Amino acid sequence: MKKILLLFIGLTLLSFRNEAQTVTDIQGNVYNTLAIGTQLWMKENLRTGKYNDGTPISYPGTNNTVWQNNMNGAYCWLNNDSATYSVLFGALYNWYAVSSTTNGGKNICPQNWHVPTHDEWTTLERAVCTSSTCATDFPYDMITAGYRGTDEGGKMKETGMSLWNSPNLGATNSSGFGGLPACKRDDNGLYNSAPGTFGFWWTSTDFDPTYAFNRALNYNNAGISRAHGWPKAIGFSIRCVCDFGVKVDEIQFENKIQVYPNPANNRVSIDCNLTHKADLQLYNVIGNLVIQYTLNTGKNDVDISSLSKGMYLIRISSADGEFQKKLIVE
Repeated sequence: MKKILLLFIGLTLLSFRNEAQTVTDIQGNVYNTLAIGTQLWMKENLRTGKYNDGTPISYPGTNNTVWQNNMNGAYCWLNNDSATYSVLFGALYNWYAVSSTTNGGKNICPQNWHVPTHDEWTTLERAVCTSSTCATDFPYDMITAGYRGTDEGGKMKETGMSLWNSPNLGATNSSGFGGLPACKRDDNGLYNSAPGTFGFWWTSTDFDPTYAFNRALNYNNAGISRAHGWPKAIGFSIRCVCDFGVKVDEIQFENKIQVYPNPANNRVSIDCNLTHKADLQLYNVIGNLVIQYTLNTGKNDVDISSLSKGMYLIRISSADGEFQKKLIVE
């Protein structure tokens, strides 16, 4: 039973890592994901109205007083307009919905995902930074604040002026993060920032009893703002990061292997741009080894005609590294 469970867990994690992957929250909202450096991030802002155990998050709606006084977790839609903004920008959450201390020990992100810490955002910033001053621009400390870097914010902003206001300075979205200007709901319940100007994201790290760390992107700045002066009662966006990081050596190794077609029928080709031969093992969903094969460097044609339709796990290992991937047999 343990063997079967571990295999299914492995297949689940592979669904996050090895294809153009998605993750689904408790309400069925589907989010695209992407690897940036050693981390796996959602490409879109969170838009759930429930914690991942199914417990509803408070929704004050247009009642500014209820929003202002909520210290146990609340969410809203920009300008209280879910029809326009729920899918486009996601929801805005106060920090009390993020912290397990104030939300009753719950997790707002899908299972195996979480709201990134201040340091995890710093890791992301360093991953998109290509200058010689990344370490000083984005230090792992609790003091440095303000707009940091040169073009890192531009690398994380969606391009064009259809959503961001002009000039959307430096926007290339070369990281794939696709940051959007969902703005914020102030701690008094009002929406004072116009759509198109700013995007704000919470970290899970608090600064003191009143304030917590966040990140921001600006239509008129190509850097990234790191701040700890926004009250926890403000509504910001949330991006979730996967609990399971992506190792750099795994990424490099996976880039050297191509498995196609997938789904496959009767035969599958495996191209190995490796310096050593590799061992292929193919497992079914109950953990049984069904095919074992020695792969040569270059192209390999593997006969899978004996396999029944269904999902399988490919494991490839060599002196160059180790690779795992789902294979669908039709």
